[in-house]
Amino acid sequence: MKSIKLATLYIIQSHAGPKFTVSHVAVNRNNKNSQGAAAQYEVWLRARNPNEKLAIQYQEGDVSLLLFDESKVAEGKFPTLEQGRGEASEVKLELTGSSGAFPRGMHGGDAAVDLKLEIKLAIRIRTAGLETWGMSSNVACQFKVSGLGNDTRILSQQCDTKFKQY
Repeated sequence: MKSIKLATLYIIQSHAGPKFTVSHVAVNRNNKNSQGAAAQYEVWLRARNPNEKLAIQYQEGDVSLLLFDESKVAEGKFPTLEQGRGEASEVKLELTGSSGAFPRGMHGGDAAVDLKLEIKLAIRIRTAGLETWGMSSNVACQFKVSGLGNDTRILSQQCDTKFKQY
């Protein structure tokens, strides 16, 4: 059993962890004139497992946060996902904002907005019929969108994944 754990650890350490990119952002205010309506954010991510030897199982994670100027705008959870070797998947994060107006400086129109997405993931790695113990991964995506209205486009982005292997 010890040799299986060591072999799995070696395989995990010698290969890349998951990669993420933001592919789409949508904001929905149920009633724009209502101060009590919470904004609903949809952030679509492309999750890619670059590893041809290991499958990844994402378990429903801790809180995922959408931030503007280091202030929390919305929160939600990363969904459960099974990803085979070398696969890429589209993942929809549904995030709920606080009720009321957008944070100061974050306009709901067509002005470009800098946002940050922080995700804490609980994952397991599978290879050759073996499954590892639970591990964690932190994902941070800094991105700029063309606005928070209709037809929002991703203007720039940088996503970093910290893959904690022990």
